[in-house]
Amino acid sequence: MKGLRDPQMNSIGQRGTSSAFLDQNGAGPGEVGSVMLANIPEMVEMHFSAIAGGRVLHTINTRLDAPAIRFQLEHAESKVLVYDREYTEVVGAALAGMDAPPLAIEVIDSAVRYPACEALEVVDKELKSVPWDGNTIDEVVVRGNTVMRGYLKNETATEEAFRGGWFHTGDLAVRDPDG
Repeated sequence: MKGLRDPQMNSIGQRGTSSAFLDQNGAGPGEVGSVMLANIPEMVEMHFSAIAGGRVLHTINTRLDAPAIRFQLEHAESKVLVYDREYTEVVGAALAGMDAPPLAIEVIDSAVRYPACEALEVVDKELKSVPWDGNTIDEVVVRGNTVMRGYLKNETATEEAFRGGWFHTGDLAVRDPDG
């Protein structure tokens, strides 16, 4: 497995060679390049590189297990898979069962360079933080620069989703004593 990060290239503009890199490694025009990345700069770069080179970008849900990933890679006939190091174990298991695995390229990152959210809380119905006791379960809410602005042409749903100035995810969680 190869690494994608070049310490000499710090911005998307400087690393615009990703399109050529994909061409040289079997994902040319019309071919499928798969990615299994969180919202990190390399994900943005891969979106532009795919379009620029006339490729199909196949994004893989980061919550899938190895058999589901293997199925998707085989079905898409992916030539290249770019993935984050946090998925190394599941990606390795998926590739191990393939007859013709794609070239696997690990993104060597040092965490997200911008805050994914300004704030994240677990709150009750009155939007008060739940106790950090590991037992009290309620809704996860977030706000920040990567949270959507609202639902297209649906002000009612937007108002409901952003009640109290927080985006209500609908997910449930507890807060442990350590956060």
